[in-house]
Amino acid sequence: MGVDDFFFFFNTDGQENDELMKKYCDSDMLYHYTKLETGIEKILPTGLLRFSSFVNVNDPSERKKRNISINWAKDSGMNFDDAKKLDYVDLLNDIRLNKSKLICFSKNKENVYEYITGKEEPGNIYRTGFYKPRMWTQYGDNHRGICIAIHKQKFVDNLTSKLTQNRVYRGDIKYTDSTKGIFSSTALEVTKDNKSDFQNNFNKFFIEHHIIKHRERLYFTKSTDWRDEQEYRFLLISEDNEDYYIDINNSIEGIFLGIDFPSVYLHSIVKLIPQSVDIFKLNLNDSIPEIIKVDRTSYNT
Repeated sequence: MGVDDFFFFFNTDGQENDELMKKYCDSDMLYHYTKLETGIEKILPTGLLRFSSFVNVNDPSERKKRNISINWAKDSGMNFDDAKKLDYVDLLNDIRLNKSKLICFSKNKENVYEYITGKEEPGNIYRTGFYKPRMWTQYGDNHRGICIAIHKQKFVDNLTSKLTQNRVYRGDIKYTDSTKGIFSSTALEVTKDNKSDFQNNFNKFFIEHHIIKHRERLYFTKSTDWRDEQEYRFLLISEDNEDYYIDINNSIEGIFLGIDFPSVYLHSIVKLIPQSVDIFKLNLNDSIPEIIKVDRTSYNT
C-alpha cells in the first residue's frame, strides 16, 4: 500500500474514508467490547448497557475483598470489639464490590487522527480504541464478538438526565505502580463530627465519608500493565443491589465486528441496529490490519 492510495476504511471513497477517520479517531468516541452472545441477545435488541458490579472486574487487585480498618477517634466516644468491626468490614466490602457498578470503555490515544494521517502506516490502526488485539481477546470473545462505538457526550447527556437519583462519576483510568494512597483508601475514620451519620445510616456514611473521598484510588487507578486498554470508566454508586441500565440508542455511532466474527450472524446485526449506524468488519490481510465497511444493502432483504 503506497502513500497515494492509503485507505483506513476499505469499501469507501477518499472523502468518506477521511470523514470516517475523523469520526472514529475523535477524542469524544468511546468503545465498548463485548461477547457475541451478549451483543446480539442483550445489548443490541434492547439498546441498553448494564452497569456491572465492581466485583466482576478482571483485575484481582480491584475485585478482592480488602481488610479495611475502622479507626475510632478518641473524641468519638465509640469502642467496638473486634467482632463488631469485622461485621462492618463485611458491609464495607459489600458496598465497594456489589453496590458500586461500572461501565467500561476504551478510548483512542491522543491525536490519533493526526498521527495516522501523518505517518500513513496501516499498523497505526492499533492506536485507535476499536482495534486493540488484547481487548478483543479479553473482552471481545477472542475476536468473535463486537465493539460498540459510543459518542461520549451523547452518552453523558443521557446518563445525567436518566440517573438523577444516583451518584455517578466518570473519568480516565490512571495507570501507576506506585502504592501511594493505598493505605489511606483502606482506612475509615469515625470522629465526633461524623459519629451520628455512622450510627444512623452506615451505608450512606461509608459512601459519603470514604468512597467519594477516595474514589480515584479505589476505582480509577490500575497498574501500568493495563495501560494499553486506554480505559475510560463510568462509576455508579448505589445503596442497593438492583441492576442499572442506560439507554444507548441515541449514542451508538458504529459497530465493529471482530476478525473472527461468524458471518452467519451478520444479517442479525444489520437487522438489530438503525440504518444510521455504521458497521465495520475487522480483517488481517497478510498480517496487515484492515477495516472493511459493510455494505448493508446486501443484507436488507
